[in-house]
Amino acid sequence: MTFGEKVRKRRKELKMTQKELAEKLGYEPSSVAKIEADERRPVQYKIIEIAEALDLSPSYLMGYTSSESESHIGHALYEALGELSDEEIAAIVSFSKDHGFGSRENK
Repeated sequence: MTFGEKVRKRRKELKMTQKELAEKLGYEPSSVAKIEADERRPVQYKIIEIAEALDLSPSYLMGYTSSESESHIGHALYEALGELSDEEIAAIVSFSKDHGFGSRENK
């Protein structure tokens, strides 16, 4: 399931409209529609806000975990990544891929 599909599925489970989610995030409803259609990928801090608004883990939304729940360690790690620059995160992701750590795809 893609990032946008996960957002849409959870929003509907919560019986929330795109407008309501947009208001929580400070977005226009059209931006939420684009996210759900995978036409737009939000910046990192907005991914965290989306996850919080939908009561999901950021790791699940981004495809790092295959379930909607995650360990406290995984959550702490994700929060720590929020303090890194995009370049630092890219370096970590590159290192991880080069050394065969995990997969972003859900199985």
